Amino acid sequence: MDTSRNVDGATFKELEKAGIGVVLRDSSGTVIIAMSKIEKSVEESEAIELLAIFRGMQLCVNMGIQNLLVESDRKMVIEVLQTDSMLNSSLGVLYQEVKIFATHFVNCNYSHIYRECNMVAHKLARHAQWVDDICVWLDSIPDCISQAIWLDNCL
Repeated sequence: MDTSRNVDGATFKELEKAGIGVVLRDSSGTVIIAMSKIEKSVEESEAIELLAIFRGMQLCVNMGIQNLLVESDRKMVIEVLQTDSMLNSSLGVLYQEVKIFATHFVNCNYSHIYRECNMVAHKLARHAQWVDDICVWLDSIPDCISQAIWLDNCL
C-alpha cells in the first residue's frame, strides 16, 4: 500500500509542551489514521517537526506500511532529510535518527508542501493540547479536522 503522511508540530508555551499532528492517507487521499500527541516542551520548531516525522514513522512501522511519502511544510527539514550529509548542529542526532528509522521502509521519500495543504496535520497538532498523551483515530476522524479534510479535497 502506498501512503502519504502529513505532519506538523505546534508549541504551547503556556503549558510548556509541544503538540504533534500526523495524518496518514492512502493513494487516493482518503484518511486512514489521524493522530494527536503531546510532548514535553521542545524549544525549536525544527525539532518539533522532526519529532512529528519520527513519531509518524513509528506509527507507520507498527501498521506494516512499506512505502511512505512524508510531507511537511518545513522546507529546510525536508531538504536536510533528502540529503546524505550529516549535520553538525544540535539537531544532527535527531536528523540521523529519522534517517536511520526510514530504513524500516522499502521506500521512504520526503516532500515539501505549503502550509495551506497541511491544515489537517496542523489542526491535529493544535488539538494535542487537550490530549493527555496520544490519541489515534483509526475508523473515524475527529471533528477538529473534518472541515480541513473537506477543504483539502477541494484543492
